[in-house]
Amino acid sequence: MLTELQIKNFAIIEQERIIFGPGLNVISGETGAGKSIILNALLLILGARSKSHFIRQGADALEIEALFDLSGLESELKATLPEIVKAEEQIAISRRVSSQGQNRIYINGHLASLNLLKQISVNLINICGQSEYVALSDSNFHLALLDDFASNNELLTSFSKTYSEWRDGKKRLEELQVDAKEKEKRLLELQEFVSELAALNLRPGVKASLEEEVARLSNSERLIKKSDEIAGLFAADDGILSRMNQIRNELCDLCRLDKGLSPVLALFESAKTELLEFERDLSGYVSRITSDEERLDTLSQNLSDIVRVERKYKTDEAGLLDLYSSARIELDQATDVEHIQRLRKEVSKLELELNEIAERLSKKRKGAIAALAKLVETELAELNMKGCRFVVEVNSSELGPFGFDSVQFLISANAGQAPRALSLVASGGELSRIMLVLKKVLRDRLAINILVFDEVDTGVSGKVARAMGKKLKELARSSQVICVTHLAQVASLADRHLLVEKSNEGHAKALVKELNEEQRILEIARMLAGYKITAASLESARELMDSGA
Repeated sequence: MLTELQIKNFAIIEQERIIFGPGLNVISGETGAGKSIILNALLLILGARSKSHFIRQGADALEIEALFDLSGLESELKATLPEIVKAEEQIAISRRVSSQGQNRIYINGHLASLNLLKQISVNLINICGQSEYVALSDSNFHLALLDDFASNNELLTSFSKTYSEWRDGKKRLEELQVDAKEKEKRLLELQEFVSELAALNLRPGVKASLEEEVARLSNSERLIKKSDEIAGLFAADDGILSRMNQIRNELCDLCRLDKGLSPVLALFESAKTELLEFERDLSGYVSRITSDEERLDTLSQNLSDIVRVERKYKTDEAGLLDLYSSARIELDQATDVEHIQRLRKEVSKLELELNEIAERLSKKRKGAIAALAKLVETELAELNMKGCRFVVEVNSSELGPFGFDSVQFLISANAGQAPRALSLVASGGELSRIMLVLKKVLRDRLAINILVFDEVDTGVSGKVARAMGKKLKELARSSQVICVTHLAQVASLADRHLLVEKSNEGHAKALVKELNEEQRILEIARMLAGYKITAASLESARELMDSGA
């Protein structure tokens, strides 16, 4: 049950706290007073797309808060809720939309996503607005209603998953089976690209390795000359080795005079050993250096080729390796007949599964149409549409996202007339009654606990309006019903009556208040009489309220 709705800076509502109760909650008010704003605020808190013009002029942001009581929710339905609220007895939802377009959603104090909000609201509340009356002429809407009535959700989920896999597989297969000329052209491009990159002998780090070796070969003569000069400093008669031998002899003489200098001699011997190792390593390095002009030219060309290809494809060495790998895979798949055959088998298998699920869906749909038609006709008879024939027509069509059925609701409002499409024969009042009946029938199947109706009584009056009010009252015995209405026959049956009025003092703003018994009589009298309330309209208002008690 929706227990409370707080609205701040939404359109012409400055700040209002609206309390709802069990049973039938009626919202009335003159045209333009702001009744639709309450429903728009409710839609927003349930996940509808926000719009910047919703924000009250002069405010930085709008805020909507709603409190739902879950204590009366059926256990089966509660089990379908997300984990974040499954164990809760209440759900507090708040949404803030700033003038800069920032959205913030909180569920029981935790920041939440729009998708999570929709997952929660879809099983709690059902809003029937003007768009759904228009949708009554749409065969896709008829199909969705029939599936709800036939409890096809599980089958539809399975079908949707298989359909997505089949569609994606079919698309991949079609891409592999492109026109022969295009395929040949693409194959040629792939082969040329793979050959071009294969000739580079690419591997991770190859460019850096080439750059290092090219630099070494380019400077080979200078490296040899400098290394020989250093080696000469060791080998000369008065070079480093000769002088070190002299130093050693002198240190040995000193050690014979003072043995305390032995550590110094040992340190010198260690240094001399390392210098000798250095001299040997340097000599070995010089012997390995070659001045190979031919190899230098080859390596320089290899490096130049890599740089050229990097520029051609606007990427670096790592990017070329990725492109090469992807091209090899695509080339293998494009020339792999077995891969195409495997994919064709997979698509065929998925299509068989789809047809099987579609058959089961169709069977359940056709099995439900008689029961749905009978229930709708029974309910419509209570709304002054006796003798009305309601027909649910299921026809085969091409395989699509919901199977291969197309569904259309037909109606014959008068005896002897053949049933025809709703859009062709139903008046506004008849569409309103049909929608109310469908919502009641589906409520009995789906156990949606909160039903919201936006002017479901459009196009009706008199005893039909009263019958619709009683139907809403009947619905309100098992669900909380919130109804925006212009009809006194409906409003007089309310368990809680809310009035929306517009104040034009300063900036226009909508005000919402709950009516007591006397205020309800005045409002219902206004709804009956229009602008001027008379004694007769007051008396009629009392009679309406008394007859609905």
